[in-house]
Amino acid sequence: MKEIKNKRLFLLALIFVLILVIMVCVSIGPIKISAKETIKILASSFVGLEGIDKTNAAIILKIRLPRIILAIITGAALSVAGV
Repeated sequence: MKEIKNKRLFLLALIFVLILVIMVCVSIGPIKISAKETIKILASSFVGLEGIDKTNAAIILKIRLPRIILAIITGAALSVAGV
């Protein structure tokens, strides 16, 4: 039982670290976008909040986020393949 609990805790920690790294990667780039604005833009894409900068939203949603998602999928595929 203890081993299963440790595996779940480890998996939860890895998911938390992945989300943290995603937030940092979305914020960093040639155009600096604050973490607060990044969260606001990501939330607005789901909820429909108003008052966001359209340029920053386009940068995050059309350039940075697709690259990050592709990197995650590629990394997962390589780890499953054993490379």
